[in-house]
Amino acid sequence: ILCWLGLVWSGWRVGREAVTHRGSLSPDGQAQAVLLCWFLIPVALLTQRPSIQPHDLNLLYPVQHLFLGLLLADAAAWIAPFFPRPGITVISGPAALISLLVVPLVAWQVYYQQALLSFVDGHDTPGGHGAPIKHTLEAAHRLETLDASGGGEMVVLLPGGDPRYHGPAAVFDALLNHDRRLVDGRAALVLPTRPSAYLVHPQAAPAASLLSELAVESKPPLPLREGRDAAYRFYRWEPGPVTPDEACADPPQWAVPVPSDAGVRVTILGYQWSGDPEPGGHIDWTIVWRVSGGPPPEASFHWFNHLVDRDGMRWGQKDGVGLPTAKWRDGDTVLTWFSIPIPPDAPPPPYYVRTGLYAYPDVVNLPLVSAPGEPPAQFAELGPIEASP
Repeated sequence: ILCWLGLVWSGWRVGREAVTHRGSLSPDGQAQAVLLCWFLIPVALLTQRPSIQPHDLNLLYPVQHLFLGLLLADAAAWIAPFFPRPGITVISGPAALISLLVVPLVAWQVYYQQALLSFVDGHDTPGGHGAPIKHTLEAAHRLETLDASGGGEMVVLLPGGDPRYHGPAAVFDALLNHDRRLVDGRAALVLPTRPSAYLVHPQAAPAASLLSELAVESKPPLPLREGRDAAYRFYRWEPGPVTPDEACADPPQWAVPVPSDAGVRVTILGYQWSGDPEPGGHIDWTIVWRVSGGPPPEASFHWFNHLVDRDGMRWGQKDGVGLPTAKWRDGDTVLTWFSIPIPPDAPPPPYYVRTGLYAYPDVVNLPLVSAPGEPPAQFAELGPIEASP
């Protein structure tokens, strides 16, 4: 309430001064005009969005509190003449009335702010405030402690792994040292060749459930909020074989170009799937692949997955980056998954998936490594995929 009063008061002051002095503003008026632009322009832009969340207004800070400070400063200057001079012991009626109005408003504002922080600490606020930073700091500390106890590297599975665009990734990018990888657990799970410590965000599915089957949970869960089920989890990975449901007898392999003489190769070890392989259904498709060599390529490569029938006609497709090439390490085993919808007019199974890599954004397919004298293929055909009898 006080912030809105301060906004209205500053707007009235600037408008009155501009009218009185025919558009000329004093330095104080210019400063308040800047504050008004700071507040009103972002609000006007945000109104063009289909929905506005409370955290969208964070870019306004601290202009609201500056308006509040200006309001209280002007109020104090206005009521100062009503306070007694030395030797006078009686406060006038207007001054007492103003004090009775301002003091409860300030007290209510302080209480409201504290109540808001207490609510956020104990309740989920989707689309609003994130989890309290104290729990994130504790999670980062536990991960570093776990890493120090066993060496290796740190892997953080998050709902989005790019600090430029994803909030949790930006926070952990700032809190953790450089020997860590931030991975989008919604798209991939990376298993390094050396023992590694994992911190898993509760929204990093399906990587979270897959890791729980392969690694050992080594520390108690840390709730994102007091008394809530959603929690950070901590795992210790000891390198070992990863066996896909369907292993490739002749694993397809790609030679990825890199600027150095050291080559990088990507090999599909196998695949697994679940879902409803019928017309109108969908397939949750997972490829298990390995990186050999290094350093990571500078170019970006994406996976394509084309669902075809027995005659090779395409009926579905799903592309994705999986694990960004900048995060590849020699010896990594990576699980990357895609959900491929099947249109209702598709023929009945069996289906096959033609999987391959292409350079992005050029969209140029990377050919498979082929035997001498044979033309290189553009994809590996995996399958068949059909419903169990």
